[in-house]
Amino acid sequence: MTDLLPALGETESLPTLRTLLEQAVSPLELAPKIQAAAVACLYSDPARAARLIAAGRQLATLCGDPLADAYARRGEAHLTYTQGRHAEAAALYELTADSFATLGAEAEEARTLSSGLQSLIYLGRYDQAHQWAGRAESIFVRNSDALRLARLDSNVGNIHFRQDQPREAITELGDDKDTAAALSNLIVSHTSLGEFREALDYYDRVQEHCRGRHLAPLTAQADYNIAYLYFLRGDYAEARQFYHRSREICASSGDAYHAALCDLDESELALELNLTSEGEAMARRAAAGFERLNMRYEQAKALVNLAVAASQNSDPRRANRLLNQARALFAGDGTRVWPALVDLLCAVLAFHGQRYRTAQRLTASAWDVLATTMIPSRAAHCQLLLARLWLRIGQADRARAVGREAVARLGKHPSPSLLFHANLLEGEVNELQGRWPQAMTAYEAARGELEDLRGRLDTEDLRISLLKDKLAVY
Repeated sequence: MTDLLPALGETESLPTLRTLLEQAVSPLELAPKIQAAAVACLYSDPARAARLIAAGRQLATLCGDPLADAYARRGEAHLTYTQGRHAEAAALYELTADSFATLGAEAEEARTLSSGLQSLIYLGRYDQAHQWAGRAESIFVRNSDALRLARLDSNVGNIHFRQDQPREAITELGDDKDTAAALSNLIVSHTSLGEFREALDYYDRVQEHCRGRHLAPLTAQADYNIAYLYFLRGDYAEARQFYHRSREICASSGDAYHAALCDLDESELALELNLTSEGEAMARRAAAGFERLNMRYEQAKALVNLAVAASQNSDPRRANRLLNQARALFAGDGTRVWPALVDLLCAVLAFHGQRYRTAQRLTASAWDVLATTMIPSRAAHCQLLLARLWLRIGQADRARAVGREAVARLGKHPSPSLLFHANLLEGEVNELQGRWPQAMTAYEAARGELEDLRGRLDTEDLRISLLKDKLAVY
């Protein structure tokens, strides 16, 4: 019976497919084998996977058995998920899990629920994802299925990460694809926690693991994840190279989701470099891509980047309008951190508009949330704005203390960009107090960070662009 699988994976003709399937001695034994073979090549050979899934559907039609139908539908759910059609995939997973439950195949029910978690996560349906995870866990525990429990743990880790709980998201174990996905998740979690050395170690492990296993899409995802680490470290040229490489692989494999993610994160990088037109174009493309995929959380993040571009274009009204749109999308997603970041960006706009009371109120609101997050760069950014507000009302000592606390929060691997702003603030505080040598030392430290960042860029145009909003130090 297994001899049929290679032929089924090559066959596109429906009559030939029917002829092959009619040779099956036991269709119900063949159905799960077809689905397993399809899953095995979903990432390495998606066209072959699609042919096998079509064969599974045809087998279910021929034998008319509900169990074969459930296996075929789960294969369709897997394929739909890889194509980024998450609402459709979630509906298929739910229908399939219910079918397996009705048929008394509880192990298959649990596997289906576990597989469907990522689609629910992308759709922001976290309560439902936790419910599915709970159902799956109880079945895996009953069946002493340690491997499936480990895979489930990895998927639950993704729920935690999307809910801004990176420490809880750290998990690892599984087969080839599971391991690659888990290692990529570890890159993201450690990067968010500012643990760059650990993230790079996991990136090396992903590369080693995927080598020779025909897992190019998963390699592209790891490249995308590590690109953000390089961005946070100020290695902008390397980050852009990784985004470019990941985007090319995503385009060739039809991974619309990760292609849009590349646009989203690289738009943030471009805006950091004051490449406003480029950043705006990528953010707009990302927003449109996520809207097509019905992914409100990522769409909202793209709107935030569009708001930053509007601010750089001296259009605060448009920036505020975009931030309000983003806030509305985040509100339906259940996350607390991103609405707080929207408050922080609104506070920055108010600060530049000399509406200091509004800026202070919004910053305080953002700080209430960001002070409790384990993602240090976000909280430090908020503290630096708080310090500037204290400095604005003449509270220099308090501004210095808050600024230094922000630097301490960044730990061993501080963001060079945030360090620049912290040292610039320290210099301004010392200058205001007439402490000229200390002011000069702080300004020199800020200039050193800026020159280091400029040295990491690969063209003079980028080096000049980076300086646009940082000339005050000179």
